[in-house]
Amino acid sequence: MTSIELRQKLINQIDRLSFEKLLVVEKLIESLESHLPETSKNIDSALESPASTNTYLEDDPIIGMCSGVIPNLSERAEEILETAIKPRSGWTWKE
Repeated sequence: MTSIELRQKLINQIDRLSFEKLLVVEKLIESLESHLPETSKNIDSALESPASTNTYLEDDPIIGMCSGVIPNLSERAEEILETAIKPRSGWTWKE
């Protein structure tokens, strides 16, 4: 596939996207531009080494709720349940 064919294929796919999905695509492109080098040689090496892509996962907008420090949910399970179990939820707490 040539560069022109690839561009046309992407343009056709973008034309069919909803506004919300276009916003996500815009964020993806911004993320690619800020985290991948410009030269094709460097891009190829960045794509081949997964370690280089892991350096910016905390800032990646796609990660969403998992960005930053991920809490150890297993250590907080009881605390989470205590806050989630309420009379309206239908669950009860037994001592």
